[in-house]
Amino acid sequence: MYQRVSDINLRGQVTEIKYGNGTTDSKQYQMDTGWLEYLGVHKGTSLRHKLDYTYDSLGNFKNAD
Repeated sequence: MYQRVSDINLRGQVTEIKYGNGTTDSKQYQMDTGWLEYLGVHKGTSLRHKLDYTYDSLGNFKNAD
């Protein structure tokens, strides 16, 4: 297996992808807009990378921390 989509939300957005090397991408989206809110990359139980996304009042991307 190279990659497998293991979870999606009610909007049909992918919320979890598992890769053959044991890495997992986890995504969270804002319920009211569907905009990406969080992206985390895990290897086993270890968090390797984390981004929190913010937007302005018009929906323009502002920042990823």
